[in-house]
Amino acid sequence: MNIGPKYNRNIIFSAIMMTILSILWSAPYAIKGQVIDALSQNPIESVNISVKDSQAGAATDEFGLFNIDMEDAGNYVLEISHIGYENKVLQTEIPGNKKLVIQIKETFFEMGDVVITATRTPKILQNVPVATEVITQNDVLGSGARDMGELLSLRSGVSVSSSVAGGSIINIMGMDSKYILILVDGQPLVGKFNSRASLDQIPISTVKKVEIIKGPNSSLYGSEAMGGVINIITQTPQAVGFSLSTSLRYSSGDGYFRPQDFAFGNRSAMLQMSKNWKKLQLSFAADGDLINFNQTNQYIDLDDAEKLSLNSKIKFKYSESHSIDAAISNFTNNEFSHSSTESTKTIIERNAISFTHTWLVNNNWEIKQFARTGDYQRSYIESYPWGDIKQRNHTGENESEYEVSAVYTTTKSTLNIGSEFTSSSYESDRISFGKQNLNAQSIYGQFDYNPFNSINMVYGIRLDDNTEIDPVISPRVAIMVSKGARWKFRGMWGKGFRMPSFMERYIEWNHYAVGYKVIGNPDLKPETSNGYSAGVEYYHSKVYRVSCMVYKTYFKNMIDDFTLPDTVGLLSYRNISKVEFTSVELQGSWNISPQWVAGWGFNYVNNIDLKTNDQLPNTNPFSGNFKLKHKHGSRAFSYTFLVKWIGPYRPTEFDPETEVYILSDKFRKSQYLLDYTVTLNLFTNFDLDAGIKNINDVTDEKYGPFIGRTYFAQINYKITGDKK
Repeated sequence: MNIGPKYNRNIIFSAIMMTILSILWSAPYAIKGQVIDALSQNPIESVNISVKDSQAGAATDEFGLFNIDMEDAGNYVLEISHIGYENKVLQTEIPGNKKLVIQIKETFFEMGDVVITATRTPKILQNVPVATEVITQNDVLGSGARDMGELLSLRSGVSVSSSVAGGSIINIMGMDSKYILILVDGQPLVGKFNSRASLDQIPISTVKKVEIIKGPNSSLYGSEAMGGVINIITQTPQAVGFSLSTSLRYSSGDGYFRPQDFAFGNRSAMLQMSKNWKKLQLSFAADGDLINFNQTNQYIDLDDAEKLSLNSKIKFKYSESHSIDAAISNFTNNEFSHSSTESTKTIIERNAISFTHTWLVNNNWEIKQFARTGDYQRSYIESYPWGDIKQRNHTGENESEYEVSAVYTTTKSTLNIGSEFTSSSYESDRISFGKQNLNAQSIYGQFDYNPFNSINMVYGIRLDDNTEIDPVISPRVAIMVSKGARWKFRGMWGKGFRMPSFMERYIEWNHYAVGYKVIGNPDLKPETSNGYSAGVEYYHSKVYRVSCMVYKTYFKNMIDDFTLPDTVGLLSYRNISKVEFTSVELQGSWNISPQWVAGWGFNYVNNIDLKTNDQLPNTNPFSGNFKLKHKHGSRAFSYTFLVKWIGPYRPTEFDPETEVYILSDKFRKSQYLLDYTVTLNLFTNFDLDAGIKNINDVTDEKYGPFIGRTYFAQINYKITGDKK
């Protein structure tokens, strides 16, 4: 379906009129304020503030801010509560111009969190009908990870490998990363190579938490969410008037730890600044890596790499009902290699900018408008030692989107409706005509309903249409039944789809060195999935949480490559495979004491090609993880033990006789990796992070892990200003 100029003008006119009309809304008396962590001075999201002896109340936003509309002036008692923090009661008076700044103390309780990815509306983790896995900020800080690839590799059921094209490739429960939608703050990550997004472009220093949803989720997120969704939620500006934090990090492996040797190791630097005025918040983050000769580079045949990530955020709340958010990001990655026969250089650049207008119409209605644009460029140059160009390849992707959504909330239900309009283009030296364009639009709706206090049901549906395929409908139904205060039973059914990539449809590439040619198939159908999940959770408030989930997903029209009949060395793509993915997942958290926290996970995976009845490649049937964290009572010292276990499995090997990949006759032995990280408060404003990853030095040159024992040390400095 083409989106013509007249249609675009109507969209723009509607958006402008909605913005103008919404500004006319006004509010009566109000209790305003901000809730912050008493120790870190960071804002706390989703804190409940209720006015005693009344029905009035509110929850804080991502900046810790709240606003409670009141009909009358007078003295009021506020009750403040949030999972993981001590309850607080205070008195206030209105009218008045003073904004409350409420500080609450953490209790080191980690099980409660507010999640948004599963339903696109905020919900307490234990009350969301769709099973959600959360990597909390405490998990992030205790992981010792440098980027998202490292962080996710610590989870059970997840494997991450380095790509020969650079970056990290993720695999969840045996599903390839092209079936997992990667979001940053709820929006798709623009720019992929070979249909896969690299995770090393997202530095840990900007990550607040990560939410993971497994199974088909196209009813909310469209294409590529047929296997699951990973939503990376980034940091927000600090609650104080001004804050500055910076860090320097050095890491190295193979028995070496020589910060003074600038020809070896990984050096990183981070700078974050934020300023918070009454109605305006600004933040900026810069994160850079200089990677010289190390084990990672050896594996992907690189000598050195340079990475720089820049992120800026602006939030302007120009009235009690209206706010505008803007985000700008840039990522550059330069990789180099040299040998006696050739030199290579890969240059990657990714840019994105987005704007969000939020209108709180009243206590029931919220309307959002969102616009974003992003581009991705990748250039590869291969040269002879004397400087002449041997080959040059270029890949580029651009995407723009406008989205409008409305959320209507009552005490028993939430209705979420919206529409998206997307325009994208892809260019590559390997596709026919060099460049392709795609216009798409979609509408979605979701009804979240509590017919009884013990039952929560979610009905969702989405319609996607674009210039390349027939319309696709993706429904989803989820239910959660509570038995008392501790037992939760969850079930879900949904459909998903993945749009064939530009490369799969239009590639036209001769690999002269090997002797084959690949051509695309413009008639490919979307890959589809039909998924079910069911599970039970036992939740003991402030003590422990145990859950068991079973996932089963059927893929149809999966895209395979094949040799065209009656040809030699001519490959293409077709819809042929039918695959069954099955996974059983056990997870638990235990707050042993205010200072000790433990967590664990275990996954069993059984993925079968229904055509051959063989196990799919890259499937690890058994995996598990364990975490133990201790924080000293003075909070000056904390440390974390992390264990990742991978059970025995039959790896996939290349058979030179048939020239295809087959399952090995021998099982690979089980393995475990042990990490240790520590944080020490040296003195005011200074912290030291240090650790050892893969302590037991597990390596395997054929199957991985390819990186052995590594060491790191990081010095952190942070200052905060006044709260004016």
